Amino acid sequence: MTLHHPFKVPIFHYCVPNWSSYKPTFLEKLPPYERNGESGSSDYRDKSKSNYFGLFNEFIEPVLKEFRRDMGHEVYISNVWTQRARKGDHHCSHNHGSSGWAATLYADYNPTIHSATTFISPFTEFSSGYHMDFTPPVKEGDIVFFPSQLLHYANP
Repeated sequence: MTLHHPFKVPIFHYCVPNWSSYKPTFLEKLPPYERNGESGSSDYRDKSKSNYFGLFNEFIEPVLKEFRRDMGHEVYISNVWTQRARKGDHHCSHNHGSSGWAATLYADYNPTIHSATTFISPFTEFSSGYHMDFTPPVKEGDIVFFPSQLLHYANP
């Protein structure tokens, strides 16, 4: 008997080196919180108030270097935006397209009051048919890379 595991869903979990030294300046450079419906505040559609890109590139480069090594090929960033939430905000299940990678940086994260992104398996549990999900055990300064097509959400 041979057991095959042909389909895997990789999620890469890294820690930004020296995050505590970058955090105050990074948070200061973020656009102000402006609630957009129930999903919190985001500069996805309008980056005119955002000036964190240079600092982001500085602290993310060592992590990208590790990710490139682990992937075995070149990786680059094509878009960056922030998503901020307050109590009661949430982000419904969504994905980021059919190819490539997406990532979540936990810039200001307290596990006693925040919850990490939950990822939904593209497969159901084989015996029961129930859906499966995974919430990584993150801490502040962590960044999680995942396939763009993987459904995920943020709880309130």
